[in-house]
Amino acid sequence: MKLIYIVGFGQSGSTLLDMMLGSDPNVFSSGELVYLIYAYFNGEYCSCVQKVEGCSFWPKIIQEWKETNNLPDEEVQRFAVLDKKYSHPNSIKSWWYGYK
Repeated sequence: MKLIYIVGFGQSGSTLLDMMLGSDPNVFSSGELVYLIYAYFNGEYCSCVQKVEGCSFWPKIIQEWKETNNLPDEEVQRFAVLDKKYSHPNSIKSWWYGYK
């Protein structure tokens, strides 16, 4: 198995490249992972066209993460909200300067 990790700044074309590579049936594309947990709890869609919670891949990963870290759903949901607030590049001012 070969792994290609695509990283890019906003509007750089990295998402488009990921989508093009992921359209090959022999390639697995994870898509943008920045909102994975948030998407899981809020009924958003995976690139496989299923909701993340109904996808054949991500629920197993999320469940293993929860079990490995002994996290109840309430804590994971709290993490999802905080992760969306502070991890996305658009919110860099929030964590850099410590304000909303």
